[in-house]
Amino acid sequence: MTALPTNWANNVGMSVDAAFLNLLGGNVNAAYVLPVGGITSSDLAAAVVASLGRADTAMQAADIAAAQYAVINAQTVSYTLALTDVSKSVEVNSATVVNVTVPPNSSVAFPVGTMIEVVQIGAGQITIVAGAGVTVNPTSAKTRVQWSSLGLRKRATNTWLVTGDMA
Repeated sequence: MTALPTNWANNVGMSVDAAFLNLLGGNVNAAYVLPVGGITSSDLAAAVVASLGRADTAMQAADIAAAQYAVINAQTVSYTLALTDVSKSVEVNSATVVNVTVPPNSSVAFPVGTMIEVVQIGAGQITIVAGAGVTVNPTSAKTRVQWSSLGLRKRATNTWLVTGDMA
């Protein structure tokens, strides 16, 4: 923990965690007060970094930026989803029909709430196939045409919902 910046009204050496709470406007107790003249951005950044236990603010920004972009897993043949597909876009470029299989939880333990996008890039229609013991709703989920996309969301241990541009 680091001491408070000198612009704090009571100028006592409380921890950054307590300082961070004050930055949010909550008093830990009567001895803690809000800063004089407002909160400087450097004080706020330092309090946030210290409170999160991360010293590299540049890395935090990079992590946030990376999470805002879809990572593409390109396929050309039938494919079984893998744990590495979580929050990704599986793009299938095939001239013929292909299956994308949702494996059972016993094989691939996707967390409940997992979301995966499946996109038909080529002319070949994609059929979402339920692995052994898996329920996919609707049961006959297929892409409609080239450039159609389907969203898969895991609702329970072996239950998935498919939404999107279906045939």
